Amino acid sequence: MIAGTTNYNTSESIEMSREAARLGVDAILGTVPYYNNPPQEGLFQHFSAIARAVDLPMILYNVPSRSPRNMESSTTLRLAREVSNIVGVKEASGNSKQIGEIIRDAPDGFHVWSGNDSDTLMLMAMGGYGVVSVAAHLVGRQVSELIAACLAGDLAKAASLHHQMMPLVDALFVTSSPIPLKYAMARVGMSVGNPRLPLVPIDPKSQAVMDAALARTRIDLPVPVLA
Repeated sequence: MIAGTTNYNTSESIEMSREAARLGVDAILGTVPYYNNPPQEGLFQHFSAIARAVDLPMILYNVPSRSPRNMESSTTLRLAREVSNIVGVKEASGNSKQIGEIIRDAPDGFHVWSGNDSDTLMLMAMGGYGVVSVAAHLVGRQVSELIAACLAGDLAKAASLHHQMMPLVDALFVTSSPIPLKYAMARVGMSVGNPRLPLVPIDPKSQAVMDAALARTRIDLPVPVLA
C-alpha cells in the first residue's frame, strides 16, 4: 500500500508521512506542491526533508496539470541520486523529452512510471517501468497485457492495445477526474459511491460520453456490466 502523504506544507507533510509509517504502509507518494509554487530548489528541499524523515520508500509525483510547477528532470534526477529512499517517480507531465531524460540518466533501481494512461506505450518504449493507471480500474488486464507486450518486444500488440483503450481513457477525463471513473465503476457493478466535495456527481453530458465509451469497451475485471 502506497499512501499519498504530502501537501504544500513541508512540516505537515512530514507529520502525515510519519503517521502513515506508523500505520504500516509500504511506501509514500509525494506530489509536487500546489498553490505556493516553489522553485526547483524548493521542490528538492521539500521532498528531501519528507523522505529523510521516514524509513520508507518514497515515489515522487509530477503532475503539472494539477499543480502550478513542473518538476524538471534535473530536480528529479538530483533527488534520485542524493536521497537513497526516493525510489521512483510517477511522471504525468506528458513531456516525452523530460521523461526520456529521467529514464536515461536515473541511477540503477530508480523506476519511472507513467502518470497518464495515454503515455504508457511511449514511456515503456523508452525503458520506463509501468503505469499508475486510472483505466486499470476497468481494464486492468488489458493494461497488464500492454506492459507485458512491451517487455516482450511485441510493439505491434502493445500499440493495438493502446489504440483499443484510448476511447475509454479519453472518456475518463471528459470532466474532472475521478468523477467519470467513479461513475463508470458504479455503472459496471462496483459500489464506490459518489465523489467527495468539492467534486460532484457526473453531469448529463459527461455521463453520455462515458456511457458511449463503456458500450465500446470490454471490461476485463470480474464484475457484471449493468444494463
